[in-house]
Amino acid sequence: MRGIVKRESALCHPFQGDHVNTEIPCLAITGGPCGGKTTSLCYIEEKLRDRGYAVFVVKESATELMTSGVTPSSGLFSEHEFQSFVLRRILETEAFYKTAARLPKSSKKVIICDRGVMDGLAYMNETLFQRILSEQGLSIVDARDARYDAVFHLRSAALGAEAFYSSATNAVRRETPEEAREKDERTLAAWLGHPHVHVIDNSTDFDGKLKRLFQKVCFTLGIPVPMEIERKFFVAKDFDPHTLPVPFQEIEITQAYLPASGHNEVERIRKRGQDGAFVYYHTRKTRVADAGAFRSIEVERHISREEYERLFAARDPSHGVIKKSRFCFEWQNLYFELDEFHAPREDLRILEVELTDDGDSVIIPEFIPVLGECRNFTNEGLARGTLSL
Repeated sequence: MRGIVKRESALCHPFQGDHVNTEIPCLAITGGPCGGKTTSLCYIEEKLRDRGYAVFVVKESATELMTSGVTPSSGLFSEHEFQSFVLRRILETEAFYKTAARLPKSSKKVIICDRGVMDGLAYMNETLFQRILSEQGLSIVDARDARYDAVFHLRSAALGAEAFYSSATNAVRRETPEEAREKDERTLAAWLGHPHVHVIDNSTDFDGKLKRLFQKVCFTLGIPVPMEIERKFFVAKDFDPHTLPVPFQEIEITQAYLPASGHNEVERIRKRGQDGAFVYYHTRKTRVADAGAFRSIEVERHISREEYERLFAARDPSHGVIKKSRFCFEWQNLYFELDEFHAPREDLRILEVELTDDGDSVIIPEFIPVLGECRNFTNEGLARGTLSL
């Protein structure tokens, strides 16, 4: 079990490049129509303020524009023009709140976005979406991975809580339950590939849904939560992840370790992206004593490509460089990551699912040939060459 995770990075930079906000975490709350997003935002904001956070909420740009008369259904704007306005408004608004959030002297601050850039992909074809992004100098990686520390997807009430589906909380909602289910799936698919996607389903009543959302937000911000569990499984080495029968995103990852700065510390750098666009991370893990036991505190920050390359040149020669392809997909309301390793060995495939509640059940997808659970696997052990598989 990992312990507290502290995020030093805030991924809300408005344009392409390495000029990121390195102080304030940025979270995106998204989901299908009538997923409880409006109430959830108020709930999370109140709970975080109770814990001493200065909370900055970025309102949903598409709804703001449509309720103000900027909508393609009026005939005044083409779909391309409208979606371009939405993206520009998101970028401008997030940049504004990023600047405003820097001013208060509070040591605990967070930006919460009502939806994010990638939501637009659920409402247009990929060709138009890519074109609109490129007009603003953005790639998919810039729009998805490099703007938000975590994404929380609230399942539509039309998926498992049909009796509660309505348009009461959104004046411009027009979707039927069938259309809502489709939009929910398209929205979640748009975010596949982000390193931290949490799916909040309707398996409990709405109060339980809110509590589960807050638990996952707490984990992201480093606020202690009751439990955090990662389950990992060996997958047959001849399985080709490209044959997955569900929507997935393939991510390239290179990971290297730095010389240890302390007995209980591990430092690593990571390059993560796709289609030639990457984001870069530096992570420090420290084992500390807590009530007679040890747990890990993790501090992660974004770094520039130049800093990554400098640190990579100074990596620990006793550790091999890990190279792998990560296949991200959602199944049964759980977020899975399937790693296909290329170095330091090529015959290894690991399936991972992350839980935050001991009551969460894990049903392995029947289309993945799992060989068994791996309880002692670590990337560091693999890099050191000391892991017995």
